[in-house]
Amino acid sequence: MSDPDTRDLKKLSLHNSDLKNSDSNSADLNSADSNGADPNKPVLSGGDPGQVHGSDCVGGDWAPPLPSPQASKAAWRDWARLRRSQLPAPDSEAICEHLLAFLAGRGVDHVLAYHALPGEPDVSALAAQLHLSTTRAVFRPEMRLTLHDWHSATDTSRSGIRQPPRGTPEVERTRIGAVLLPGLAFDETGTRLGYGGGFYDRLLRGWEVLSIGVTAQGALLPGSTLPREAHDQSVGHLATELGVRQIESQS
Repeated sequence: MSDPDTRDLKKLSLHNSDLKNSDSNSADLNSADSNGADPNKPVLSGGDPGQVHGSDCVGGDWAPPLPSPQASKAAWRDWARLRRSQLPAPDSEAICEHLLAFLAGRGVDHVLAYHALPGEPDVSALAAQLHLSTTRAVFRPEMRLTLHDWHSATDTSRSGIRQPPRGTPEVERTRIGAVLLPGLAFDETGTRLGYGGGFYDRLLRGWEVLSIGVTAQGALLPGSTLPREAHDQSVGHLATELGVRQIESQS
């Protein structure tokens, strides 16, 4: 990400004669100093150094400017990939601890989980205490996900995801008590930004199951930020390193 221009305070040399004719500029500098502005911080969307404009601050961190509300999902995916590249590795251990406590409280012991791609929270540690299943992407005759035992994922999909080989015995979805979903980003209404295949939307449509979006806190956007279409399936809960929360609109 290219940094916006910053004000170079080192180049400002205010002499006594200049001060007499630059009261307004001096007042601006004094105001910035009194507000604790850091001249080394980037200027986002214009304005003073260190000032956050709009949604340029996500999850308490500096982030690339958000796309416009009218932007395509492709533009949002570009943003989310860039944002992910800026974040530290997810605290997968903390996320798994929160998930275990939450699922135990719900009496869930069989979970449909995912094999993580780089940058996604890794939930594989759950297999030590829960019965996990995983998915395989099928493209013909229709695009869908089939469900299989977690440990059968010895193949790699065209997207680089670990998955069971073709012909692996399937798991009945009636045995699944919860579904963990990865994503490029989520927002606080449970909207998920996926990778564009629509596989999880098809899987969840019409399925009354506990759905949990798993994400780093830094990839969780406020409010109803993400674009949503009629076919998009929201999640009922969100799991981050800070805990598991229920989506208010679905409470």
